[in-house]
Amino acid sequence: MTEKFSILIFCILFLFMKNISFAEPVQVSDFSGSGLEGWEEKEFKNSTFYQVFQIGNKRVLLAKSRNTASALIKKVHIN
Repeated sequence: MTEKFSILIFCILFLFMKNISFAEPVQVSDFSGSGLEGWEEKEFKNSTFYQVFQIGNKRVLLAKSRNTASALIKKVHIN
C-alpha cells in the first residue's frame, strides 16, 4: 500500500468510529450485597456447590465441584 492510500483508509475508519457510541458497563450482580439472589443453577451433570465467600475485604463466588458440571445463570434485560 502507498502512504496516501493508508492515510485515506485511516481517515475513513476514523469517521466511522467517531459515530459509534460505547455503552456503559452493566452490573449483573453484586455478590457482596445480594449474594446469589436472582441466579439459577443449570445442571449438566449433577450440581456444583456455590457460595459467596469472604477473602480479605472482598466477597467472591466460590464453586466446588466433584465430578459435576453446572452453571449459574441470571437473565437480565439490556437495552
